[in-house]
Amino acid sequence: MKIDRELKNKIKDQIQIVDIAEEFGLRVVHKSKRLAKLEEHDSVTIYKDTNSFVRWATHKGGDVLKFMEEIPEIDMNFKEAYEYCLPRINVDVDVIEKKPRKTLEDTNSLAYKKKRTQTLLGNVTFDESSKNVMAYLIQKRKIDPTIVITLVKQDFIKQAQDRFGRKSVAFVGRDELGLVACVNIRSCTDANNFKLEIQGSDYNYGWLVDMSVDPRQNAYNEKPYSSKKELLCFEGAVDMLSYMTLQKEKGIDLNDYAYLATGSCTRYETILKVQERIGYESITVCYDNDWGNKINAGKKFAGIAIEILSSKGVNAKELYPLDGSKDWNEFLVKKTESSSIDSIRNTIDKAKVTQNKKCKCKKNRTPNKVNIKGGSSSTSIILIYK
Repeated sequence: MKIDRELKNKIKDQIQIVDIAEEFGLRVVHKSKRLAKLEEHDSVTIYKDTNSFVRWATHKGGDVLKFMEEIPEIDMNFKEAYEYCLPRINVDVDVIEKKPRKTLEDTNSLAYKKKRTQTLLGNVTFDESSKNVMAYLIQKRKIDPTIVITLVKQDFIKQAQDRFGRKSVAFVGRDELGLVACVNIRSCTDANNFKLEIQGSDYNYGWLVDMSVDPRQNAYNEKPYSSKKELLCFEGAVDMLSYMTLQKEKGIDLNDYAYLATGSCTRYETILKVQERIGYESITVCYDNDWGNKINAGKKFAGIAIEILSSKGVNAKELYPLDGSKDWNEFLVKKTESSSIDSIRNTIDKAKVTQNKKCKCKKNRTPNKVNIKGGSSSTSIILIYK
């Protein structure tokens, strides 16, 4: 694609660095009206009034396109960053390769949606296997295996790989016809926090899940989604799956709810669009709780969505993890690890009782030492024979 200077300038003017940072999962700390920092990179300073940045560790900086090149979690070259940002700007004239802009009627046509599906799927290389993705979600993220397997079968979750063979998890969102509307990929290893939404994704749809509906069959069902179900909304797909896991653990029937991931708290309008199309009467916004930030972005944009929904007569409310966790997956992982440690301790306690009974008459025995690992620390328990 030829780089157009006018479009490049529009990208610099219209797309904010802080929005791009949050979109790729970076934590923005707003120091003042003018300055912001990144939790992941202390040396990065973002100047909001000029929409520029400096990374003092490397003495590099510049505009939003340079930001996407410089930050490791994004790691795009200039052309990739340009193509990623291009669909997001407002263009007054048909300057993109002399092609006319698509009208609202075009974007709602079946031909356009089929082409969008082909484009999105053509921009990702999928792997027939899903073992890396399943291991990541089940073992690392602690998502319930049944939920993962069901959504893998429905092609909501797929395994992608780049040209170097590195594996990623792909979340595939579909429209009311079951056609692919948006694709989000993220690394499924601890090596990096890479996240990317594939160019051409339509954020009016997001990632909608109803466990009683196979979205691939939507074309054969006039109204596949029930507006009577409560819609639970999340920033990311992993948080959505985490909350579903928590519900399942409590014995809640997942078929009684619908679930939506918007991709970012700034995309609260996705909730409004989905509600408008399907007519959900009750909605709970379960965005992240950005503890410690003066501007809690999750609460801020959840509040905006709730105010708009309420004005339309929708029963709208908000819900956050209240144990200090920043999001629902962190809450789930801490809960799971805590339960695992308690289970190990109970097993050790039983072993102590049994061993004490066997060793009442034995003296001068060497104590056994057992390490219990939890998070980054470990606890040592000495089994003493009496």
